[in-house]
Amino acid sequence: MSVDAVELTARGEDAPRVIGFLAAGVPQVRVVAATQTRVVSMNATYDGDEFVMAGGTIGGDTVTAMTGPAWQLPQELARLLAVLGEASSVPAVPRFATRSVAVPDALVLAEDIRAGGIDDLLTALRVAHLDRVPAWLSDLAHGVSAAFLVLVSDERSTRLGTHLVGLPSGWGHLQGTDDELSMRPVDLSEIRAELAEICLTAAALVKPERS
Repeated sequence: MSVDAVELTARGEDAPRVIGFLAAGVPQVRVVAATQTRVVSMNATYDGDEFVMAGGTIGGDTVTAMTGPAWQLPQELARLLAVLGEASSVPAVPRFATRSVAVPDALVLAEDIRAGGIDDLLTALRVAHLDRVPAWLSDLAHGVSAAFLVLVSDERSTRLGTHLVGLPSGWGHLQGTDDELSMRPVDLSEIRAELAEICLTAAALVKPERS
C-alpha cells in the first residue's frame, strides 16, 4: 500500500477550514517545519488502519492532503524532515559533538562571534576555560537554519513529541538548565526512531475514542 497525496487550492479563510476538515480527528500529531523564510504546518490523525494528514505553508494558498496506511505515518514525517534539511542545508549526519557551555559564557561567546572581534572572542574563551568555540554554538550564534516541532494532542492536553534545531553542522536537541547550554546531535536514524515512538503514542490515545 502507498501514500496518496493531493493538492487543493484554498485561498484566504478557506485554507484553515479545509485543513480542519481533513484532519479533524483527535488525537492529532501536529507538525511545524520551519526554515528562515517559510513555515509549514501539518496536522495528522488516525482513521482506523489509515492516517490522514493535511496542511501547507502558512500564508500560502495550497493545502496538501494525504492518506495512507497507519504504519507509514512515521515515514512521511521523516520524509518531511529530510526535505526540510535539504532545503535549509542541514546535513543528515551531525558534524558536532555535545559540549556544554555555561549560560553566561555562551551568551558572551555568541555576541563576540556575531561581532567578529578576534581579541574579545579569545578573551571570552579563556574566561570560559574553552580551547575553541563548540561548532553548535558557532552556528547558533548566527541563527537557526531550520526547526522541526512535533506535538501530540488529544481533547485534554498537548504534549511535546520532539523539537529539533537544524544548523549548518547538523540536527540536534538544544538542551538547557539554569547553569548550562548544550546541543545533543541526532542523526536521521535516531530521529526516525523518535518519530515512530511519537506516532505509537498518538495511536494508543485514539483507541479509547473508537471503542
